Amino acid sequence: MANSAEFARVEQFLRSKFRNPEIALGEGEDSAEMTVRGRRHGAVYRVVDEGEISYDLQMMIRSRRKMDQDDETASGISEEERDGLERHLHTTLGHQGLELALDDSSPDSAEVSVDGEFMGVISKIQDEGATSYDLHISILDIDIA
Repeated sequence: MANSAEFARVEQFLRSKFRNPEIALGEGEDSAEMTVRGRRHGAVYRVVDEGEISYDLQMMIRSRRKMDQDDETASGISEEERDGLERHLHTTLGHQGLELALDDSSPDSAEVSVDGEFMGVISKIQDEGATSYDLHISILDIDIA
């Protein structure tokens, strides 16, 4: 079970990493809602695996445009999508040094880095004519110590 001091350290880590004092985590036992400027954008989950503790930031980004028939057969994250996702994350998280790197070997995902440091992965999800993107950033317990 997490305590408020753990999530406070995760919150401070996120604020520092994204250089954004408006990132806030709510209170919870094993998860905390993440808001930026008072708007909900995701959640942080406490994960215990073989005695090791980490925290998983998860954000769902919904695409505003509906897929047409060509999109339904297309897979992978296009450069246009990557650019739009970067703009969205710059606006949401407030850090211009955040970048997405596409990889041909894993076309439905992109690596997320901040100031050149790997932070996580964003994955494209297509379901019933809608597209969304799932951002996962793992934060190790030693990162917030």
